[in-house]
Amino acid sequence: MPQPLYQSRDWLERKYIVENMFINDIARLCNVSHACILKWIKRFGFPRKGQPIRSGSANPHWKSGRYISSQGYRYILSKGHPRAINGGYVPEHILVAEKILGRFLFPSETVHHLDSNKLNNVPSNLYIFPTKQAHDTYHRLLRWKKIERLSYSNLSTYG
Repeated sequence: MPQPLYQSRDWLERKYIVENMFINDIARLCNVSHACILKWIKRFGFPRKGQPIRSGSANPHWKSGRYISSQGYRYILSKGHPRAINGGYVPEHILVAEKILGRFLFPSETVHHLDSNKLNNVPSNLYIFPTKQAHDTYHRLLRWKKIERLSYSNLSTYG
């Protein structure tokens, strides 16, 4: 049985490099799968052709620089922010609080949602605790019914 055409380095180079055919077209021509042709292209060390990597709004999977985490917080793309994680994303409630305060939050400061809705990031629903410990103490006392739930924002008067 003769060797299939796509297994010939010269033939595959002519089709893929010289004639600039796509892998799918070569596969159709030879009546084999895309993966089969791709295997031989890799084996012969031919450079892969493809679209350049597209980031941001040029990427078809772009979601406007926003996503909701598995913990339920909305994250906004803000590259260069001191609290940015995962490629430049910052929790929206932190950005809202910082905008009202006119400064970055200190690493110790914690933003609390008054109504417990992590997606409700309007300034009137946010409260800043000076430390994580103060925030944890608030929740512990609330759970033990030692204090009433906070009902007002302190953003306009904080710090």
